[in-house]
Amino acid sequence: MSAEGTFQMKIAGGSEPATHVTLPGGEAGVEVRGVAFALVQDAAGQSLSGNTDDQRRVLDELRRDYRLTSETPTLAFETEATA
Repeated sequence: MSAEGTFQMKIAGGSEPATHVTLPGGEAGVEVRGVAFALVQDAAGQSLSGNTDDQRRVLDELRRDYRLTSETPTLAFETEATA
């Protein structure tokens, strides 16, 4: 996995530091709180996707910290560039 640049991941209620990464298989990803996620981009925007124990733990922490009610294995976000 290689890092490609940091940004602020904007989610309801705040923002979280994140890093664009390339996953081992060559796919685009995002690392949040030390855990890498697949990056899903579609007409609705961008989201994290993951279903490993660590990914579910981080998604649960983000939902708790930002008071999100979604229980899906994805989390939508917007980006804010960092200086």
